[in-house]
Amino acid sequence: MTVITTNIWEGDVSNDWNTAGNWACGVVPTLTSDAQIPVITAPNLYPVITGATGGGFADVRNVSIASGATITVTNNGTGVFRIAGIISNNGTVDAINGTVAFLGTTAQSIPANTFHTNFIRNLTIDNAAGVTLAGNLNLTGILLAKAGQFTTGDQLVLKSNVATTAMVAPVTGSVSGTMTIERYIPARRAFRMISSPVNGGSIFNNWQEGAPQGDIPGFGTDITGAGAGTNGFDASLSNNPSLFTYDNVGGTSWVAVTSTLTNNLMAGKPWRMLVRGDRTINQESNYATPTITTLRSRGTIATGDVTFTNLSQTGGRSNFIGNPYQAPVDMEAVLNGSTNVNKGYYFFWDPTLGGTPVVGQDGGRGAYVTVLLPQGTNTSGSVANKYIMP
Repeated sequence: MTVITTNIWEGDVSNDWNTAGNWACGVVPTLTSDAQIPVITAPNLYPVITGATGGGFADVRNVSIASGATITVTNNGTGVFRIAGIISNNGTVDAINGTVAFLGTTAQSIPANTFHTNFIRNLTIDNAAGVTLAGNLNLTGILLAKAGQFTTGDQLVLKSNVATTAMVAPVTGSVSGTMTIERYIPARRAFRMISSPVNGGSIFNNWQEGAPQGDIPGFGTDITGAGAGTNGFDASLSNNPSLFTYDNVGGTSWVAVTSTLTNNLMAGKPWRMLVRGDRTINQESNYATPTITTLRSRGTIATGDVTFTNLSQTGGRSNFIGNPYQAPVDMEAVLNGSTNVNKGYYFFWDPTLGGTPVVGQDGGRGAYVTVLLPQGTNTSGSVANKYIMP
């Protein structure tokens, strides 16, 4: 008797991966059997994984997709394609709206150009032997590093746009290598209280894109300060500083950054930054129209516990802290896990408040909001709640 361990897709009945009649031998693949997706002709259908059947999963050990063939993983991330072995793709795997999980027992690799346009919604790593990313990949949903080491190969980008921002779920495995994390900022000349989710290089090489002023539309921002043209600063009419830290221990003062070349990104280190738009904004005019922009932070993500030091112990004073993770942080939990702090509220900076912004005039650049805890409410008409988003 010959045992068939490789099943061939025919799509005779429907596009459902978990329907036995769609497979040549009448058996749905499992995590211990292989599958081939050849080129088929109408009216037969290519597989679409929606999560509606098979307990929400479509499973396979090794899978090969022929040139011209297609697998679609969809249904707003609820369709989950679980792979225990090797994926060999010469066709198309469209996971822009789906989840792909690698959960083998031996080391796995995600080859370059595995996914359509190099985009994926959600990626799960659940392999104690480790998974390595071997090519560029853009993630728009959630990265779940559940078990084993995920080696990014410095090629993973967590995307951000007006509709959504990619996030990292609590890491119970490990992540090795750097990634690029984006943060979309709408067009509004306002101060932003911002922190990096990575430990990385200089502010100049990240938020200023390491590029001359006027380059890279849609990304980065101009950062001004004394001695424009030196210390990484961009030139403006006044050369007034636009990036500050806060002296928690010393008292109540904002401290202008003296160089963006020597200040590096540190996960959770907070900054107060006037964001005017992207790197193409004309700083020689006080009437330049703000533009949308995306800040990119490149480095290694923070995981596990992060402890803040250099905080004021003086009663009645405030401390400036940032979110160190590419994930929401529950401020109720943070304050309940801290000592010598008021646990009934925290202050949040909302850049959409402060009045109507008028080009060339002050105002409309943001305002503080008091968020009451544990309710997570405020009386300022702000979207602020008890969660600090990345």
